Amino acid sequence: MKRKGLVILILVSCFFISFAYAENITLKSGKKVTAKIIERTDDYIKVDFYGTPFTYYFDEIETIDGVPVKAAVQKSTILQKKEVNKRQAAGRPFVFQYGTKEHATMTSGQAAVLSSIMLGVMIIELIITILVIISWWVIFTKAGYPGWASIIPFYNLYVMLKVAGRPGIWFILLLIPLVSIIITVIVSIDIAKKFGKDIGFGLGLFFLPFIFFPILAFSGAQYQQASPKEGSPAANENQQ
Repeated sequence: MKRKGLVILILVSCFFISFAYAENITLKSGKKVTAKIIERTDDYIKVDFYGTPFTYYFDEIETIDGVPVKAAVQKSTILQKKEVNKRQAAGRPFVFQYGTKEHATMTSGQAAVLSSIMLGVMIIELIITILVIISWWVIFTKAGYPGWASIIPFYNLYVMLKVAGRPGIWFILLLIPLVSIIITVIVSIDIAKKFGKDIGFGLGLFFLPFIFFPILAFSGAQYQQASPKEGSPAANENQQ
């Protein structure tokens, strides 16, 4: 009898303990539910009612523990923000739930590192762009074209075609996807040959322009004008 009484006492204690941690939920339909909230989102709550989960959306809930549902949601949001600030101050990310997915905010230290990396990449890209523009300026000057053409978008490509000895109409081909890649390779090789370089150097201009264009610009390479064809007026003048 003592053992049966002890078991009953334990069961009754567990029953009251479970209700001590349960919330009183009043629905707009007038129904009242006493259960423990096991999940809370911005749209709904999930409760454990004697081992069975039930989901109630906020638009069908009147109060939770006597607090109107709107105030309860605002209170949850405020507590969440306080926890975020607390964990960020401690250098730890705060994990919160939206439905069944978890998201983690970035700590201030991680954000600073990411910002530094992005800033470094932007600075490197700016340096490379300036270096290539300066190199084009020198190359244009060597070829007898105005150096300032290198800083004018699209026009600098037209001048580069003229330096390579290709017709300006090829500029249209540079605007066509995939075709522009083939044209750029051809023009790079032509420019290399115009300065006395081989095909390998021309491929370097295509794949590593930030390295090979400065080499071409600041080395002793000179621009070689096309030799006049036999029978042309220029060739006859040279023979005379």
